[in-house]
Amino acid sequence: MSLKRLPFIYKETFTHRTIEAIPEEICLDENRSSELLVILRVLSGTADIVHKNSGIRIKQRKNYFSTDLKSYNSHWPKRFPKIISSEHKASDIASYVENNKRLNRRFYKNVLLEISNFILQTEKGSHTSAFIYIYRLLENIAYAFPLIYVSKTNDFSKSYDYLKNLMDENRTGGEKDFLKKFIEVLYKDDPQSEATFDFDIKARSESDQKKIFEMLYQLCKKDMLGDATLSPRTLSIRFTEVGSFLINIRNRFFHFSNNGQKNIDSETLYDSDYVFSLINCQFMQWISNIFMGIFIHNFEQYESLKKSISQNT
Repeated sequence: MSLKRLPFIYKETFTHRTIEAIPEEICLDENRSSELLVILRVLSGTADIVHKNSGIRIKQRKNYFSTDLKSYNSHWPKRFPKIISSEHKASDIASYVENNKRLNRRFYKNVLLEISNFILQTEKGSHTSAFIYIYRLLENIAYAFPLIYVSKTNDFSKSYDYLKNLMDENRTGGEKDFLKKFIEVLYKDDPQSEATFDFDIKARSESDQKKIFEMLYQLCKKDMLGDATLSPRTLSIRFTEVGSFLINIRNRFFHFSNNGQKNIDSETLYDSDYVFSLINCQFMQWISNIFMGIFIHNFEQYESLKKSISQNT
């Protein structure tokens, strides 16, 4: 498996001066870089992406790990490690990436491709297609949820029953229920769990704005909404409920769910690309938060193992 075989090329954006000052393991190189490193660099807005088939080159400068989307640029080696903790440095990230670059490569390859296709479709203005890749990305990441869930919870008997129920595809609401529970466990005692994601509804006219807001609002149960919700301008969704909101949109538009609820038909969603352009970025930020939570969990386990080995030698 090699980056060269992928339909995208990932180009370095750090200055020559920065490259000389940091470990080579965190620089982009198609002969050496792991898929995990490329994901971290792409999501943090420090990579150029070239789609081989079309020749489209995208300067990916949106930092989906930041609320303001501002890229770290050449400050990445100093600022990115601080997402984990103030104690970590670029050398720690380099060590982790280098020592784990052969683990779960197929998983990370799939995640990287979904992210890249989302960015490509967004660049082309095909926001409905971009949403499909957001959901595919969520499904790929969901493969990691059960193992993380079991390792993070102290009640293994309950986790066994919960995981068993999750595998029952006929269980109504299982997908959303587990996703929400996983996020609650992953972000236990973390202020992030109390945050909200605010979707700003903009349109060409007040009547269109109201129509879009009401269409999205009717996909939400009352306990999903944050205090900042303001009709018809802002739809505020609680952090732990964003996944349910995303899944509801998928079910009611793409799957045309027939469970007694009103679906989103083509007449209601009069311009799907425009509507999805209003919500896709926040969804990608949310998924990036979840991915970072998983990364931090794995990183901390690696650091703990290193410390244990050091103390026993």
